[in-house]
Order: sequence, then structure tokens, then C-alpha cells
Amino acid sequence: MTTLSATAVPAGGHRQSLPATSVREAIVATLREDIVTGSLTAGTQLKQDDLAARFGVSPAPIREALRQLENEGLVEHFPNRGVFVTDISAEDIVNLLLPVRLAIETFGVKKSAATRREQLLSELDDIVSRMRDAAAIDDLRTVNELDVQFHQTMVHLSGSEQAIRLWHSVHSRIRAQIYRMSTRLESPTVVVDDHQAILDAIRSEDPGTIEEVMHEHIIEHPTEQLRGQSD
Repeated sequence: MTTLSATAVPAGGHRQSLPATSVREAIVATLREDIVTGSLTAGTQLKQDDLAARFGVSPAPIREALRQLENEGLVEHFPNRGVFVTDISAEDIVNLLLPVRLAIETFGVKKSAATRREQLLSELDDIVSRMRDAAAIDDLRTVNELDVQFHQTMVHLSGSEQAIRLWHSVHSRIRAQIYRMSTRLESPTVVVDDHQAILDAIRSEDPGTIEEVMHEHIIEHPTEQLRGQSD
């Protein structure tokens, strides 16, 4: 396990100063992005003193920020050892995270398609178009964020409070999974093609086709990638 350095992480080697308001939220947002995008890799230790020096704050908001990130599943606290960036195993991804995603998103897209079909198609079509433009210039970060936005849109337009709450409870872990899996792709255009297939399935108005394409995208493709990584 590596240790986060207070002097190595900030860009340009300068201490990061934050406004007095919403200090905890700003720290959480910064660390969340570092973890999701891979700047802080799985297994990295997050030391309170180093983080306090990095952000120019007392240990209290650091402790609060780490507790929130632990609730989001992005870090783990081990007694007598410290706090580390979560290393989600392939088994947990395949047997837990992906099935949870599939259940929430399949419910969301079917309900959205039934109640707000035109809005759903319009918004998803716009996202896929922007995703295609980003893929054309190899802007993987934008492709990844649009990937998350695509799936979030399907859930949010369902209008289901429970589905939306469940989605947000795993949102950070889904983003992290999308970023990590995307580095194993031959080209960002693979992501575009997958989401175009989902959009086409929604247009077909066939619930069976939607379920099949969603299962292929959320379960089958990531599982194949993870198995290929372990071979």
C-alpha cells in the first residue's frame, strides 16, 4: 500500500487553500474526484495529518470528509491501521455492484420509457451525440462523465424516489467502476456503440429487448473485461 504525500499530490506542489464555508464538502468533492478518476489508486493510505496539510485545515473536517467517503464506499477504515482507498474485488463487482446497477437501471429505464418516453429519448440522444464527439477526439474523461449522465438520466426520469435514492447510494462506486473499466477498452467508440444500442432498444418499445441490451451492457461486457484481466 502506498501513502498519500501532502507535498506530492497538490498540483504544482502548493498547499490547497479552501474557503471557510463548506470546507468539508470541498474536501470530499476533491478526494472523491481523485479516487474516482484514479489519481488516488486502490489501496492508497489517506493520512489525516497529510490531508490536513494539503488542504490547510484542522484534522476535524478531514475526519468528517473521510467518514462521508467511507459511507459512499470509496474508502475503508481499518482499526490500528488507518484509512485506505477501497479496493473493490472483481468478485464484489460481478456478484454485487453490477446486479444492483442492473436492477435499479432496468427498473428506471422501463418506467421512464413508459411515462416520459419523448423526453427520455431526446435527452439520451443528446448525450450519445456528445459522447460520440468526445470519443472522436479521444476525450475519455468526457466520455466517462457522459456515460454516468446517460444512466443517471434513465433513473431520474423514472420519477421513482426509491430508485433515485438507491442510485445515489452507489453513484460514486458506479463512477469509479466506469473510469476503471474504460482504461481497458480498445477505443472510446466502444462506449458510444453500447449506449447507442440501449437508445435503439428504448426506441423499439420492446421491454424484452431493453432488458436484454441492459443485461449485456451492465453485466456481460464488464464481466468479460474482468475475466480477461485475470487471465
